[in-house]
Amino acid sequence: MAQISFHIRDGANPEWIYQYLDILAQYPQISSGKEAYKKAKEYGYEVGYQSEREVPTILKKIGVLSSSTSLTDRGEELKDVMYYDMNLFKNILHHLFYTRDRIASARDIPPREREMTAWSYAAIVDYLIDNSPYNAISLKKSRQEVANAVYDQAQKELPSIQDEVSIGPRSVSGALQFLRELTPPVIQESQHTNNEQVADFKIRSFAPGEMLLLAIDSRYRETDTDYGTPLLLNNKTIDALCRVLVLDESGFDEVLEWAAEYDQLDVEGVSKQVRLVERVALNDLI
Repeated sequence: MAQISFHIRDGANPEWIYQYLDILAQYPQISSGKEAYKKAKEYGYEVGYQSEREVPTILKKIGVLSSSTSLTDRGEELKDVMYYDMNLFKNILHHLFYTRDRIASARDIPPREREMTAWSYAAIVDYLIDNSPYNAISLKKSRQEVANAVYDQAQKELPSIQDEVSIGPRSVSGALQFLRELTPPVIQESQHTNNEQVADFKIRSFAPGEMLLLAIDSRYRETDTDYGTPLLLNNKTIDALCRVLVLDESGFDEVLEWAAEYDQLDVEGVSKQVRLVERVALNDLI
């Protein structure tokens, strides 16, 4: 039986993910991660340690690759985005990571058959949201505290695989690599008492409208709601959408106004419900 992994690899950040996908796009004949890594070095990319293994592993876990060098349909859409808007690309990486297990769990897929790395990512993000602002998150002591809390949560939520749960401060570091790249930011650098540069986390007051559109699409799939059916914006739904966006609820109405500019989305009843008429492809956002 395959071992379940909760660990978020810290050798795969959004910049290296871009480089890896760019190499695959330019050299479609590449057939392995090792070959892609070698070509990236030749190309002049500063790819990170163990990127040949860790980048494709993460991309498979969030549904972008089906093998080390083969893009899924979602991956093909993401490739279009990354050549158009790098900030949007990085926001989407967070979205895919956060929603991957949420959707699988809602469909009652057993934990052993899900990507539990994505469960860890969403759990870490939720913990930070619930404890925002969280100062000095980059310090090992803080990362260990978050890891301990998420481990305890897994013990309660995932009894069928609780003996296989393993989450440590490096997993939190792996999650922070994606959160650092969000625009507008949720991570800010500050000076610690010993003059050490540390990272502080705080939920944001605004998020891109296109990311709310994508979050609403994921909510349709998570709740098994048919496209074209109104989605009521009750407190539970708004909380779920704001968590995907790492957004303070006070900023939701403004972000919704921007999302309503897209033809796929109708806002009805003075923002009391939304109607998404069709699935949102990632390259619909460009």
